Amino acid sequence: MSSANKAVVTRLIEARNANDTEAFVSLFVPDMQDHMRGAFVGVSRAFPDVHITLDELIAEGDKVVARWTFNGTHLGNFQDIPATGKSVIWTGIDIYTVRDGRITSHERKSDMLGLMQQLGVAPSE
Repeated sequence: MSSANKAVVTRLIEARNANDTEAFVSLFVPDMQDHMRGAFVGVSRAFPDVHITLDELIAEGDKVVARWTFNGTHLGNFQDIPATGKSVIWTGIDIYTVRDGRITSHERKSDMLGLMQQLGVAPSE
């Protein structure tokens, strides 16, 4: 089961990198799809060249943990921050629950401060 669940998350990242909204959204249970579609489209508008690298993928039971690196250029509005034209590297960890081939929950822990510093809206250390 763990390898099948890891494959779901791998397909999710592949869909994100291919900018394939519907393939991405289809990997979530129906009650999460509208929210995830909105998030996907928002990130695509803000960072049209987004690329996610899976740095590590760990699975046990129905849980999959993905440590990732996001690379992109800020060319559109992101969280009320107008485009800066800056290239960013953002890192984080997502925890997915996968049941019957679909993601049923998602939790993210990421370096938002580092991202905001790169965008110039938070002071650098």
